[in-house]
Amino acid sequence: MTVIGTPGPVSLDLDGRTALVTGAAGGIGRACALRLAAAGATVRAADRDTDGLTRLVADHPNGAPGRIEPCPLDLTDLDAAERAAAGTGLLVNNAGLQLVRPIEEFPPEVFHQVLTVMLEAPFRLLRGALPHMYAQGWGRVINISSVHGLRASPFKSAYVAAKHGLGGLSKTAALEGAPHGVTSNCVNPGYVRTTELVLRGGGVQDVASLLLLARRTAGEAEQRVRGEQLDDLPPPAPRPSRMPTRRPDAAGRHWARWAGPARVRPPPTSASSVCCSPTPAMWTASSTARSARSPTTTPAAARNCCVPSAPTSAAA
Repeated sequence: MTVIGTPGPVSLDLDGRTALVTGAAGGIGRACALRLAAAGATVRAADRDTDGLTRLVADHPNGAPGRIEPCPLDLTDLDAAERAAAGTGLLVNNAGLQLVRPIEEFPPEVFHQVLTVMLEAPFRLLRGALPHMYAQGWGRVINISSVHGLRASPFKSAYVAAKHGLGGLSKTAALEGAPHGVTSNCVNPGYVRTTELVLRGGGVQDVASLLLLARRTAGEAEQRVRGEQLDDLPPPAPRPSRMPTRRPDAAGRHWARWAGPARVRPPPTSASSVCCSPTPAMWTASSTARSARSPTTTPAAARNCCVPSAPTSAAA
């Protein structure tokens, strides 16, 4: 186990940049705010927990690069959220809340609140931040989603819906922002204990380290995140084999049976036998049907296909 503390040196230079982190009073948001400040950024730490913001400011060492500015904010006030994001060059959408309840018992007002804080507020924060990012030709948007942004769990309908929506919003922002020098990435951590002690591999500092996505050039960071996050996903289910299994028929010939779409590919058994249909019986039925439609026409294939030719001899 590791203890949450002041982040060490990071290979990240954000001197002169302004960042906004939501849910910054604790957990992942707190670690992100400290890491960004350590890189030289001025961090607007947004949260409705004013006591937590006070502790966050106190935890930023005196004389350290960057600074943390407490920003008390309730994200259900969407207009205030959009105003708070104005002038920022780096946005970390992290705030969230959770209620575990079956769908038929889930309070509609709580469902609305969860989607407001975790999906609509990030949209409004983007609206407030993007004009400045576009104007300076540089911006970084980092959306802290969840493993529930990739898959679902029972009894978490609001949370799962919001996280899936945040992934779509992040992709759209990436496509729109790319021509303006703005990147947008979605981080999907697994379960995280957001207390003073965190588990190895699932801690808030592990997530905060992914803020390398805020580099001035994002290529290296994106490759790192793709590699690290995919390691946490279960391996894909094996695909059905496409290799044929050969089984002999009654005549001793081998027919290929494929595990994929139904198809049969019998190989020639000799120079005098060339097959292009599954079996002689099937060909006979097909030939009979064609003859019934055109009794005067004998299919050309009937003379040399599927029926093994008798060996020729000089006497014949």
